[in-house]
Amino acid sequence: AGARAVKVRLLAVLDEIQELAREAEKEAEERALRDPPALLLALLSGERDRRREAARIGLLPERRRRRPARLLRKAEYKARRLAEKLAEALRNPPTPPGGKTPAPAPGPAPPALPEAARKAAAPVVLEASKAMAEAESRLDGRDAKGAVEAQTRAVEKLGEAARRLVPPLPALVAKLLDDQRTLLALTKDGDPALLPAEEGEIGTWLAFLSGLPDPPAGAKGALSAETLGKVRAAAGVAREAAVRAERSLAARAFEKAVPDEEKVIEKLEAIRDLLPKPPEPPAERVRRLLEAEREVRKKLDAIAGLGPEARKAEEKALVEPQRGHGREATETAKELERSPGEKEKEAAKKVREAEEEIFTSAESLERDRGEEARGSVDRAVKALEEALRILSGKRGEGGAGRPRNRPSPPKEGGKKKEGERKKKREAPGRLGPREARRMIAEMDRRRREEEEKLFPGGGGPRVDKDW
Repeated sequence: AGARAVKVRLLAVLDEIQELAREAEKEAEERALRDPPALLLALLSGERDRRREAARIGLLPERRRRRPARLLRKAEYKARRLAEKLAEALRNPPTPPGGKTPAPAPGPAPPALPEAARKAAAPVVLEASKAMAEAESRLDGRDAKGAVEAQTRAVEKLGEAARRLVPPLPALVAKLLDDQRTLLALTKDGDPALLPAEEGEIGTWLAFLSGLPDPPAGAKGALSAETLGKVRAAAGVAREAAVRAERSLAARAFEKAVPDEEKVIEKLEAIRDLLPKPPEPPAERVRRLLEAEREVRKKLDAIAGLGPEARKAEEKALVEPQRGHGREATETAKELERSPGEKEKEAAKKVREAEEEIFTSAESLERDRGEEARGSVDRAVKALEEALRILSGKRGEGGAGRPRNRPSPPKEGGKKKEGERKKKREAPGRLGPREARRMIAEMDRRRREEEEKLFPGGGGPRVDKDW
């Protein structure tokens, strides 16, 4: 009876974990749909990867295709549903309930899309979703070749829709660089699943870059005429190299394609360096500041054993860098405070604590108080670590905010269901996910010990898990 009760509790915990995963997936979808150009690039990259997997499945014997084809079909289904939602969002932008404007997502807001571009891209995305549905059907019948053909059509349509929406150039160039580097690695390996069409698709994007139109007069953040000319020229050279590489791949001359693919990477890197750098996310700034403070702590530990004069000189050398770190903490805290998200505002308080400790450590170092400076740096590191945990959705012990192993707050109209879930969670003897995993591992260990007693010498039946 006791074992049965434990298993029932374990199943309840697993149900709750699955519910949390579904909620997290839904939130991620909602965030992605707010930026259609970025979502299209992600869908395009994912479809290329799935097409390559389908080509690999086609190289397997018939009897070994069933499981990988089923897994790939499941991934294709999820991507197709997201493409359908995107097509609907482009055709009919969602309006918030009650006419209320939703709080903007943290980070820079995606640019507003022209209505004409949205309407033109929506049917193309819908065509891509139909091709993805056909790929699902082909994978269901383990027809890998037919799936690859359908996925190629989906890639073409997704690329066409993305070009109509004109994705941000830095993000586009970064994606092309990543795709081209992947192709280069596959080419060097002589991967039989590599398709010449992959290089041709990169060439299509390079043709798009080489023909970028002049921006409207007075457009904010537009490239200068000189920079735009350099981008077009580099993209033209890269496109010629991509065309040559595609011909070599079609002839299965992998070694001949390598120099041209390296040329494409070289020109894409040149284009990347010409483009304005995207703003650094606050979480990345906090992470960089945390690493800098950890380095200061190491230096303070290293100079603690020096003589008075040498130690004083080393401490003086750290004063200005620490003040620079304090100014960086000030700017980061201001950026977080300007964000509408509660998570960012909470992290800003921790960054403010770190700011104060960093400036205090600089003053202590200037007055030759190394021990006091070391304590201030320790407290700054602790505060920055907590800020980073908050920004990443985690909380330390006793931290504010909703624990990770609890469902999201109830949405309007779902208070009754949330109340029932709360009662279940607060029931006596309710297991948390961590405790559940520990008990599962303990049950497996005991079962293995019993097996060793019953079947000495390694013979007899063995069971991987008993739950």
